[in-house]
Amino acid sequence: MVTGGALVSAFGLKSIYRLLTRVTSPYSQLGVFLVDHVMVAFNWSSVGIVYQTRLGVRALRHGKSSCYFTVEGIYTAMQSDRGVRDNTRKIWRKAFDPEGPGGLNVSGLLREVEKKTRST
Repeated sequence: MVTGGALVSAFGLKSIYRLLTRVTSPYSQLGVFLVDHVMVAFNWSSVGIVYQTRLGVRALRHGKSSCYFTVEGIYTAMQSDRGVRDNTRKIWRKAFDPEGPGGLNVSGLLREVEKKTRST
């Protein structure tokens, strides 16, 4: 099977999807690029990831968002030892659901990002 989709990390499991050929880069390659090039170039050790997805009951009914799956590849690459010299990388992540019961508080979210992701 040849596909322009199948971008999520799970499709990289060749033991399960041995007949699948992707003609586009999977999300995991975006993560590798960000870690190997962007984070190394800027010497970043503290990272924050904010992403939109469905939370709570909405996640059970509708599944995870495409944003979740995009970020999954980035997060997985950041968890690896790629570009880490002394194992000091900190990864903070926060999901939000603008259609959930709490809605979206952009100001509060940005304050939290600033507080949690700044290096000291």
